[in-house]
Amino acid sequence: MYSRKLALSLAKQYRTCPPDKVRTDAYHKESLKRHLAICPYCSTQQMKGQDPWEKLASKLKKIHSLARSPAIDKQIIEGQLRPVMSALGKWRKGYYYNPPLVLVLEIRKTISDDILVAQTYHDIYLAGPGDLILTEERFSAGPLFVQPWNTYTLRACNLDPTLEQFPAEIVKAVRALENDPAAYPAWAMQPRPFTQNDARIYFRQLEVDVGYIFSVQAVEELMTELEGQGLSLDYSSNEELRHSIRKTVPGIYWSREASTLEETLTLAHFPPEQLRLAASETDRRKFTANLIVVEHGRVKRFEPLPLVIFAWEMDDPDHLTIDGRVLEIPENLKGIGFLCFLLPEKGKPIIPAERQWDENSGSFLVKFKTASEIEGRLAVAVVFTLSEE
Repeated sequence: MYSRKLALSLAKQYRTCPPDKVRTDAYHKESLKRHLAICPYCSTQQMKGQDPWEKLASKLKKIHSLARSPAIDKQIIEGQLRPVMSALGKWRKGYYYNPPLVLVLEIRKTISDDILVAQTYHDIYLAGPGDLILTEERFSAGPLFVQPWNTYTLRACNLDPTLEQFPAEIVKAVRALENDPAAYPAWAMQPRPFTQNDARIYFRQLEVDVGYIFSVQAVEELMTELEGQGLSLDYSSNEELRHSIRKTVPGIYWSREASTLEETLTLAHFPPEQLRLAASETDRRKFTANLIVVEHGRVKRFEPLPLVIFAWEMDDPDHLTIDGRVLEIPENLKGIGFLCFLLPEKGKPIIPAERQWDENSGSFLVKFKTASEIEGRLAVAVVFTLSEE
């Protein structure tokens, strides 16, 4: 007999167990071992023959087969049901978080492509008070429910193509329930109230975790972009910026190609004779940060600052944590922005998944998503923009 307890068990597998394409990928071998050691479903092969993705796949099959205009597919519109990109699935503390389906509620663009979404789930057996159930009459692939209490920020570029376009009344109903869990429209089903030890309570805890996993990285990327916008650099290309910096600091150089203006500022190397505290071959904890002062969009000062690393370690199986401090920041510079990249020996610079920065002390703590400790270099820049008044 199907029950909420069984539905919760399947939800845990669907949300936090790796799908076949991940389980069979050699890249995820070590992460999969850690998962099998703690997962009661995968370790006992309970998933065999009853893959929790099978039910959802059959529901969405007919939607995927619908012909859609590429132009419409690329345009983010309120009311669209879209999957978070499958490539954004990630390991955290031994579990693999599968990207959810989300309903687009608002096109914000307060920074660039930030949007507000509500998470959804396909098994209405787990719908609780305040959830909006969409039956076959309103959702062509069958029942699904939206979680108005579980909304968060994503980037438009985080989403895969549209599966369904819902009318404005659906978005309106979700926004109403977001403010008042009892504000159901006349046409909507109302789930039963919670009972003691209700499986739906534990399901909601799981859903909040899923939402956090996929929103935190999007928010961090947006904040990094906001800092970059705050620089208001008046350069049309990386080459023009490099030329300007070389005028300020003759002999400065770049050991790898930078793809953004922020990378150009952060990845620049000072010639050895200009470094008061150079990285030592016997002490890998000493580095150099770049101090940049910008006025009217142009670089006016470009100087090295000593940087000390206190810890460089795997904080958990999925993140490399680096704890450090930028020293000797001039006292007269306030409101300093912080740019940081991890530079592996091969590949593109990596931005932090999480970041903490204290401009008063120069202390920082950054986390980079990685399955193993990376051999490479930390590139840091502190940037101050002089007032135009």
